[in-house]
Amino acid sequence: MDNWQAPVTQEAPAAPGGWFNCSVTAGGPIENGQIWLRLREVGGQWERWYSPVSLVQKEMLATALTAITMGVPVAAALSTTDEWGPIERLYILP
Repeated sequence: MDNWQAPVTQEAPAAPGGWFNCSVTAGGPIENGQIWLRLREVGGQWERWYSPVSLVQKEMLATALTAITMGVPVAAALSTTDEWGPIERLYILP
């Protein structure tokens, strides 16, 4: 997890990304099939909607639903902490 760095994907300045420990508070697909997950940073600094990268959306949804069911946090690699940004990686934490 330490080797990943947020890619530069926006022309306008964005809030910095990185690894964040989060609780998953909601999630699911919208009408076009895209997955959205609501993440709350464990320190309470923010709670926002993010979308997994398209290649692994279903796998990240499964990870998020497992975290909700088990009541455990996730480690989320975000390109930006701005709402509606992409989730690059998502792992369940012990």
